[in-house]
Amino acid sequence: MMSVAGTYYNSAEMVERFRDKSVSQFFRSETALLERIAWSEVNSCLDVGCAAGRFLGLLRHYGFAGTYTGIDLAPSNIANGRAAYPEAAFILGDALTITPDRRSSLVNATGIIQNELRYLALLDWMCAASDRYVMFDLKVANIPTTLNDPDKAYCAWEGHRIPVLCLSEADFAALLGDLAKKGHVHYLRYPTPFNAETTVPDWLSSWESVGVLLDMNGPAGISHIEIDAAGSKG
Repeated sequence: MMSVAGTYYNSAEMVERFRDKSVSQFFRSETALLERIAWSEVNSCLDVGCAAGRFLGLLRHYGFAGTYTGIDLAPSNIANGRAAYPEAAFILGDALTITPDRRSSLVNATGIIQNELRYLALLDWMCAASDRYVMFDLKVANIPTTLNDPDKAYCAWEGHRIPVLCLSEADFAALLGDLAKKGHVHYLRYPTPFNAETTVPDWLSSWESVGVLLDMNGPAGISHIEIDAAGSKG
């Protein structure tokens, strides 16, 4: 039986939205993180929530020629990924139920954490699955406690809901501190609007998107990246 999240992302509109995503459609915030990667040392990528695998096309823009494995909950996304990139591997399922057979140079989960209430478990899984880089993004707001109530914050599409997660500044700072014990953390942040599919409490008037890249071979520490995020709306 397909999960609620799988059903949500397997809807025709969602599948079409990600099927033909081009390199130019990735956010500047994503490319700013990728520019911090030593690509000559990256020979494999594990992409969590891969949709149709278009992240592989973006990686090739940086000269990546290694192996790519994508994981997704939606059968249609997996089918589209296999059709577009027959040389890559695509796995249908929940990442937290999968044990990778080897570690990857880059483990990516952009676009996933903000809808994943098990985010701490997923980040632990990603760090264990990587031998160099971990990349993800999430939402952060100046709120007293992290918003993780699926009855109050969610995305709705065709009658299906998935939760929305927004970290408090305190929990975000703690997360950065924990990650910095594993290596060097690069992060960027910028304000973003709420999209038409998202419902949040009235008291949450604004939030920021935050992109994070952990280099586990780098010196312990945290670096803030300043970017012009024009066009980065997600």
